[in-house]
Amino acid sequence: MILNRLHALFFVAAAILFSGVAARPQFSSAHALQKREPTTPELELRTNAARMAAGLGPSKPKRMFDATRVIEARTYPSGAPQTTYRIRINKADGGQWPGSKKMYVARSYTSSNRFDGTTSDNSNQHLKITVGTTSGLTSLTMTNGPSGAYPYLGFARENTNSLTTGYASGSGWYNSLTSTKATSLGAGPSNVGNSMSPSYKYSESTIWSVEGGAQLKAKWVNSPGQSAQDTTLYYASDWDTLVQTRKTSGLPSHFVKVNLVLV
Repeated sequence: MILNRLHALFFVAAAILFSGVAARPQFSSAHALQKREPTTPELELRTNAARMAAGLGPSKPKRMFDATRVIEARTYPSGAPQTTYRIRINKADGGQWPGSKKMYVARSYTSSNRFDGTTSDNSNQHLKITVGTTSGLTSLTMTNGPSGAYPYLGFARENTNSLTTGYASGSGWYNSLTSTKATSLGAGPSNVGNSMSPSYKYSESTIWSVEGGAQLKAKWVNSPGQSAQDTTLYYASDWDTLVQTRKTSGLPSHFVKVNLVLV
């Protein structure tokens, strides 16, 4: 009898347990994570017009793109034009100086108080100048020259005779590059004082022109009232200087025709 009751209790418990498992809802992971699609009325209310027609307020503003940052305009120039230059000495035939070096007008005098060229890479050894104007004849002011008493770059000669195209007796056929006090435009050779005085005491300073934006040309006025004469520039290695002349033939073998370029 007791055994029958135990059997009955076992079947009752098993029935209760089975019914609980069967009643538990079954969820698949796909079904549980499935996103609910908006209904047609919700889609229709996505525009502000539809929302207002339905008695709703407008949607919150949405950022459609990143706005471009407005940069404040410059209150200072982005760059200033160059005002100080060095003078590079180029061979007119395009050749190279020894060692493929570049040559510049040196800032120091030679023993005869005139300017030589230097192939030093140290820019502190190069003469620096400012240009008065790039239109017409002008003067070149030295900013690091060897003598404050003679602030302009010019040419000097031993007398007031004309710079000729030949070896005219006593005329002097070349001028040497030197520093000088200012001479006025068209004044001709003037005894104003220069670094080679008194041996080469006649000089001119307002004789330069800038052509092609960078090339320096030097003229010479033979006497007051005359037009400025074109000249040719040479590097005279045996004399350690730059010279200007109107002579075109019979020049010493150490003369090298050159062009002067602002850099």
